[in-house]
Amino acid sequence: MSFVITRLQEALRHGIINKVGVRCFSRGTAVFQEKSEAPNNEPPVDPAKDRRNPVPVETSIRYLASDAYKETYGSEPVWKPFRRNHKGAIPPKKTRRTCIKNKHLSKTT
Repeated sequence: MSFVITRLQEALRHGIINKVGVRCFSRGTAVFQEKSEAPNNEPPVDPAKDRRNPVPVETSIRYLASDAYKETYGSEPVWKPFRRNHKGAIPPKKTRRTCIKNKHLSKTT
C-alpha cells in the first residue's frame, strides 16, 4: 500500500497527475465569510407598504408622559402583555430570511 502512495506522490510532484485530494483543502474561515453582495433582482419596496416609520424622540417622550399611556399600560412596561414569537426559552440568533426583503424587515411578527 505504501508503494502506491509513494508513486502517487511522485506523480503529483512531477505534474503527471494534477488532481489534489479533498482533504488538502481546509474549510476554516471560508465557510464563515459572508458572500459578496450580488445584484438584487427584487423590485424596490413600495412606499405604501414600507413598514419603517421613523418617529421623533420628542413625540415618544410626550406619549410616555401622557394620560393615554398611563390609561393603556398603567405602571407596567409596554412589552408586558406580549409574548415572544418563537419556540423555547432561547430566541433564534438570526432573523428569518423570509422576513427580509431589500435589506428591510417586511414582516413584524
